[in-house]
Amino acid sequence: MIEGEYFFYDDLKFKDKDWDYCTIQDRRYYTEQMKGLRPDGKTLICNDINGPKNIPEGTYDIGDGFYDPTKRIICKYDGEFKRDLE
Repeated sequence: MIEGEYFFYDDLKFKDKDWDYCTIQDRRYYTEQMKGLRPDGKTLICNDINGPKNIPEGTYDIGDGFYDPTKRIICKYDGEFKRDLE
């Protein structure tokens, strides 16, 4: 990126200098910073208030779907083909 601003899906604004997200001093996810910490036993294990997506075993979550290394394709979370590897 040469100019402009970049926002992650949860509206966290990217900063290339003075990045203060997910540091030793404050390890909370952005969702937790915006909506507060959840009670014990319901803590987040990813930055999605609904929890991690269910993906097939042997695949990798890539944020907008999952990568299947045996087929070398990227699928939506519902399993529908999304795109080939580029």
